[in-house]
Amino acid sequence: MITEDWADVGRKIVEMAQEFAEDKYNYKPAPEVRSFAEPVLHAATSNLYAAKLARGQKPEYAELAREKYPSKADLVSVLN
Repeated sequence: MITEDWADVGRKIVEMAQEFAEDKYNYKPAPEVRSFAEPVLHAATSNLYAAKLARGQKPEYAELAREKYPSKADLVSVLN
């Protein structure tokens, strides 16, 4: 049940990332608010961290850098 829920949330995040307009990925309605890309990268970071733990590795948590994933395709790719 938990794995099904995890997969469902993952699919929804990927769908949102695919449907969101690329020119809006960096938009911030206010300076203190994260852009759309930032929580997407946060989700991808968490997925990578969890995958390493599942493989028995001891990962260090470090947010993926936006500069490393500049395009919509890059972000969707790292989510998948």
